[in-house]
Amino acid sequence: MTTQTDLQSPRQKPNNRVTTHVSATHSIHSFIHPSPPFPINQSLRPSPPEGEVLG
Repeated sequence: MTTQTDLQSPRQKPNNRVTTHVSATHSIHSFIHPSPPFPINQSLRPSPPEGEVLG
């Protein structure tokens, strides 16, 4: 039983790490990719040119 637990432990650990890595890469790619869609940028960054002109 110790062998199975040892094998499952290291197997699930790298799996979680890979998922986190893919998620982070996807998030960064998505942030750099959405350049034309300004609504997303405005929603994430409430600092549009209009706000600056108004302020």
